[in-house]
Amino acid sequence: MITAIKSELRKVLTVRSTYLVFIIALLINMIVSFWTSGYRVDHALDTHYLQNSIIALISGIGFFVGITPLLLVTHEYRHNLIYYTLTANHSRTIVFLAKLAVIAKYALVFMLANMLFATLAILVGLNLGDHTLPAQQFEWWPLLWRSGFYLLAVSFMAAIFGFVVRNQIGAFVVYLLYPGTVEALIGLLIKKNAGYLPFRAIATVIMPAQGDFSVNKSAVIAAVWVVVGLIVSWLLFLKRDAN
Repeated sequence: MITAIKSELRKVLTVRSTYLVFIIALLINMIVSFWTSGYRVDHALDTHYLQNSIIALISGIGFFVGITPLLLVTHEYRHNLIYYTLTANHSRTIVFLAKLAVIAKYALVFMLANMLFATLAILVGLNLGDHTLPAQQFEWWPLLWRSGFYLLAVSFMAAIFGFVVRNQIGAFVVYLLYPGTVEALIGLLIKKNAGYLPFRAIATVIMPAQGDFSVNKSAVIAAVWVVVGLIVSWLLFLKRDAN
């Protein structure tokens, strides 16, 4: 298992897109943090300003965290390398779990890096904008579990699209269109029950909206979607031909 995890981690670290996506997300995060939440802020700052700003910024860049997991899964199908991966390991389940472990690690690193740089950018922006930030209070558990859950759920859903579709372009199109366009249209049809949709539930965990379910209930709904999706992905990964 350890060998499989190291192999999957090596794949992530040797692909240029990993660094490109990570850096783009950080730059967007820092620019928005510095300008919108720092330098140009135009309202009174309360004792939870930093925490609320960080959560909002994590929510805004959630799309980027799913790109690398999707590419990790689909690169092997695109370049027909999945055959070698499966040949090098005696168990497809171990390969599947190793990919999930690396995806989870990437999501957590992504979260911590963006939280750190967002905080620094906000503080610099507030200082240059001559804004006075009162003493801040952090509720660490809600901040960490909601942000972590959100990014992990998005990462796993992107990976699920990759496992199910297997075609890189097709999976990326699904990841690009489903959360916003398709799910929004479905939400218009089912109205009050839109909170049961996967990405709506995931989004509610980090940014609760009026009319949606509670954070805890949304987390349970999202977790069910992710678990079911991973089980389906695992079964397909076991049964399908390597190519």
